[in-house]
Amino acid sequence: MRDAVERIIEVLDYRGEPPAPRSWAPAEALIGATLPADYKALVDRTGPLVVDDLLCTYGPGVGNRVYDLAGLVRERDEAWTVFRSVGVDLPDRYFAEGNRLIAFAGVDAHYLYWHARPGVPADEWGVVVNDADVARWRDFDLSATESLYRLLRGDLAPEIFRDLFAAGRRYQVARFDEEADSE
Repeated sequence: MRDAVERIIEVLDYRGEPPAPRSWAPAEALIGATLPADYKALVDRTGPLVVDDLLCTYGPGVGNRVYDLAGLVRERDEAWTVFRSVGVDLPDRYFAEGNRLIAFAGVDAHYLYWHARPGVPADEWGVVVNDADVARWRDFDLSATESLYRLLRGDLAPEIFRDLFAAGRRYQVARFDEEADSE
């Protein structure tokens, strides 16, 4: 099962109302890719989230809002360009012609990415996690929502996320878009 939306909602004990509908088309146009349906379903149900002031999920935003997925993707794309320009060795399997890492969530300075590849439909993209100093890379044959569910249970890349998340833990959850809109 590649769609873990309901399991995430259960783990978070999320009881919020769905946000006002936002179109994904402008964000996907800016990103240059159609995004996986499971992740869009999660954000359509919960809105962009902040979990324990650690995990942030992003969605279609307006302008330069802090929860704007297209803005996050642009910032991460720019970071890869800077890393290359100063000689940081980035793994070819993610940056070879036609391959792309598309950020969708962050934990502190660590990011979760879709690994977009030629000929692979968006709903079949796996997830890549890399640590803040770009030294460790982990590939998962999981959807975005499956990876977020496993992260919240504490069993996704524990060497990167250490003890930040755990099964049975009670999380503080806020809608990112509401926090940003109230500022």
